[in-house]
Amino acid sequence: MRKIGKLFNKTLVVDYNIENTLRKDIQLGVKVKNSKILIKERTNNGNTEIISKPDPPIKAIKFTATGPQTIALWDYDGLSLMYSYDGHSWNDFVEETNFNEDNIIYIKGDNPEGFNWSQFMFSNNDSLIDVEGNILYLIGESDTIEELPEDCFAYLFSGAPIKDASKLILTSTVSESCYSQTFMGCDKLVNAPKLPAINLVPHCYNAMFSGCSSLVKVPELPATTLAENCYYLMFSECTSLTTAPKLPATTLADSCYQNMFQGCTSLVSSPKLLATTLADKCYNSMFIYCTSLNHVTIYANDISATGCLSDWLTGVAATGTFENKTGITYPEGGNGIPSGWTEIKPE
Repeated sequence: MRKIGKLFNKTLVVDYNIENTLRKDIQLGVKVKNSKILIKERTNNGNTEIISKPDPPIKAIKFTATGPQTIALWDYDGLSLMYSYDGHSWNDFVEETNFNEDNIIYIKGDNPEGFNWSQFMFSNNDSLIDVEGNILYLIGESDTIEELPEDCFAYLFSGAPIKDASKLILTSTVSESCYSQTFMGCDKLVNAPKLPAINLVPHCYNAMFSGCSSLVKVPELPATTLAENCYYLMFSECTSLTTAPKLPATTLADSCYQNMFQGCTSLVSSPKLLATTLADKCYNSMFIYCTSLNHVTIYANDISATGCLSDWLTGVAATGTFENKTGITYPEGGNGIPSGWTEIKPE
């Protein structure tokens, strides 16, 4: 009997060539996690194909480090967490828990009230971490939630040596301050998670990625309904960021973009600012100290709201282009069009 195994698109194909014998019971002795196994049995009576079921998903957050690592949780009192090294055998989380010999650990929890500003901490800042899975598994077993507790995941990974969070699944439902400062100060973060929420609430993404100085590309922001301070300081001090995300919302809220890109010293151009009517403090200090910024495109035709442009372009590049799509009059300086910039109006 000859066995040949190949992996195609997460399907393991195993050929059994059997002469003059019909085998009804086959034991592979192989296992591929989260993959289908296609068994082909070739006999003198024809071919039989059997497809096995994939392993069930592990309902937990998975942390994978590049070297030895220990995880702890600040302000742990009152929280219910468990850890596993294989996703199947579980133990109560202790104050400091080591990753396994493969530098992996799974964490899940039963915390329906959320984490309320608790923080995961790691012992080795040089051992970079990838994090993946549905973040809701930290508060229960459901993949979805109708109402997220306030402050639910605020500050959760702040300062952690996380490099890749692109496979971390965040909620499409948000609550007040739910992701405030979640990744603040994660200066190793290169790949951020997607942000699927369409309808925002006050403070939901406050300073979420503030100080993520290695972040080159940020997630899309599909939200069309904004709220007070929803993006306040969201990408401030992201000094490697060269391109801003699109901002599709046309109806703004008070302070919605305030200080959003503060200190993003590599940012060259603003996103298209599509709103025609501004809200109080909506663009306040939005691009302050973005020293490389030299191009802004704005569609506003009403800038009478209180503080809507205060210091929004203070500290940008000495020369640049200001595309004024409606032709209204702006003040000169950091509260309008910077001195030394060229204004382009419609003909």
